[in-house]
Amino acid sequence: MRFIPGCLLLLLLVSSLSPAHGVLETLNTSSKCRCMKSVSFVKRRSMITQIAAYMPGDGCPHMEVIVWLKNRSILCLNPKSKWTQNLLVDLQRSHILTRERGSA
Repeated sequence: MRFIPGCLLLLLLVSSLSPAHGVLETLNTSSKCRCMKSVSFVKRRSMITQIAAYMPGDGCPHMEVIVWLKNRSILCLNPKSKWTQNLLVDLQRSHILTRERGSA
């Protein structure tokens, strides 16, 4: 008879230590990031009307580069791609780039 209460107690203990809890915590750390996916380049640079670079901080551990296009779409650029890095360098030289820290 002591076997059944022991099994129930063990089952309750195991179910309260769900491994999914840790996975959700690690996935939730970047919930303040603006970009879920990014592209490596924009086909025509002349389509870009505005650009903003967000540095890591305030809940998002990644650098994010967001561009607004003439067709009113918004894209996230991969900050590690060579095309994006060249774009950022060119804009920094011409003092056009808007750099912001943190989240909105």
